[in-house]
Amino acid sequence: MSEKIQVPSGMLDAACRQTWANHARSQVEEIVRGALGWLSENPIVPTHTQIDAMQISCDLPVFAHHGFERICEEWQRHMFDAQEPEPPEELKKLMGMMDAYVDHAPDSPSFPRDLITEAYRLGQQSKDRP
Repeated sequence: MSEKIQVPSGMLDAACRQTWANHARSQVEEIVRGALGWLSENPIVPTHTQIDAMQISCDLPVFAHHGFERICEEWQRHMFDAQEPEPPEELKKLMGMMDAYVDHAPDSPSFPRDLITEAYRLGQQSKDRP
């Protein structure tokens, strides 16, 4: 779980400034990541009074009360998730080829062979890169 938790840099800076010992930044980051992981698994659900106050400040209609509570909980659960990295262009090309195949499967009997050939070619090219 903790590998996917992203520690915001401002939070890490604040935690490093508050350490009384000379801890390495990586140690502090692991401590904060552990705390954020715990928080994402044990979200702090706002009380009804807090929800009412947020609902008023957000100008939400009364019937949105329970939906708003769920949104708050989910936001807190996922607000520190690390972003998925953007796939490389080569992979995007292969995914696009797969999408085209799904759309026109009966018209492309050679497609699986073409996709495998292109994947192999891209793999060979990647061995030549530094």
